[in-house]
Amino acid sequence: MRLFVHTGEVFKAHKVGRFHPEVPERLDYIMSSSPHAGFTVEEPKKGDIDLLLLVHDPWHVETVRTTVLKGLTRLDIDTDVSRESFDVALWAAGTAVDAALRSRPGEIRLALVRPPGHHASRTESRGFCIFNNIAIAVEALRERGMSKIAIFDFDAHHGDGTQSVFYDRRDVLYVSVHQDPATLYPGTGFPDEVGTGEGEGYTINMPLPPGSGDEGLLTMTGVAKRIIEMFSPDALGFSMGFDGHHRDPLTELNYSIMGFYRVGSIFSDLCSRIPCFGTLEGGYDPFGLGKGFWNFAFGLAGRDAPYTEGGTTGPEKIEAYLNWVKSSVGKYWPLWAR
Repeated sequence: MRLFVHTGEVFKAHKVGRFHPEVPERLDYIMSSSPHAGFTVEEPKKGDIDLLLLVHDPWHVETVRTTVLKGLTRLDIDTDVSRESFDVALWAAGTAVDAALRSRPGEIRLALVRPPGHHASRTESRGFCIFNNIAIAVEALRERGMSKIAIFDFDAHHGDGTQSVFYDRRDVLYVSVHQDPATLYPGTGFPDEVGTGEGEGYTINMPLPPGSGDEGLLTMTGVAKRIIEMFSPDALGFSMGFDGHHRDPLTELNYSIMGFYRVGSIFSDLCSRIPCFGTLEGGYDPFGLGKGFWNFAFGLAGRDAPYTEGGTTGPEKIEAYLNWVKSSVGKYWPLWAR
């Protein structure tokens, strides 16, 4: 399959404070690690306020716009912004939407943007995220007539913002594999968070214990794929987080870059049949982010892994976590025999 990477230098203009993990160099970590062949770079596309309003409250958008005029400051305890941040956020949303709208079966379109987005709710910027890029892209696809869209989020941190946007809807399936929320920010994403009203059963949370390794990641990803296939979406979006890597300074999941490759490979056949796109979320170690991204992308495209690393295994209690998920998910999706 053809692979397209949507990115550009404009995303480095969003500045953060000293010692903040979400630095402009994150995109350099990825592009400097590129295999130099087998993909096409697409120019970023700037969005407008109307795109943001597909998801976000007008008051919130205006608050962010006026706050960044103060220069380097914060929207919450760990979401830094600078004078250029609102403009860069428009580029991030526009590029995510462009990748989504141009995606076709048999093509992979991945948006390497910052700031990330999956912690941003309709009314709040938080967790390094200003606006929710993946949610905006999904809403843009819905406006184009797609009736059902799935999101698979494999960032180590739960995408609480994305979950909140779609929590009461059945037209968007949100599936997240993340570190046990009792041990990591933002403290949400337990299996019993399944949606509400018409959306009940369309939020799927699959937490993993610290130290899970590739074994845990791939066990949960296999279940996630089966649920997504049963949902039968018109398109699939990925919230791509590479902070589960064993070198990452913020998490404890202990994945390898081969784990990311195998996640991509698991979904490759599905992406040959429906449009697939992705937006960058977390990942703060140069090796884990840089090489992890390309391994995931090439796995998704059905190619050989460009980089190798020894796989990792996790503790025996993975089975207990799988049963924990089963106790909630099994009520809505017939994955296990009764």
